Amino acid sequence: MAERQWWLDQWPDGAEHIAGLVAQDVQDRLTDSGVRWPRCTACDDLHDHELRIEPELGPDPHWVCERAGMTVSPLGDLT
Repeated sequence: MAERQWWLDQWPDGAEHIAGLVAQDVQDRLTDSGVRWPRCTACDDLHDHELRIEPELGPDPHWVCERAGMTVSPLGDLT
């Protein structure tokens, strides 16, 4: 979070991007620890895989299944 605060201090107009960036940061840290999060349960692919945030840098981030090419949920609304 401190790194993102610094980033926001440098680019105040980027506030709409912070939620997606933090979600990516959390996902990256978990992946580095061997944890896949959030796991995709939305598509028919039986191979274990996670959802990703799109756009990588933009407003209105959402979770997508890259394997199926489908939007699953807006960020903050994943069930």
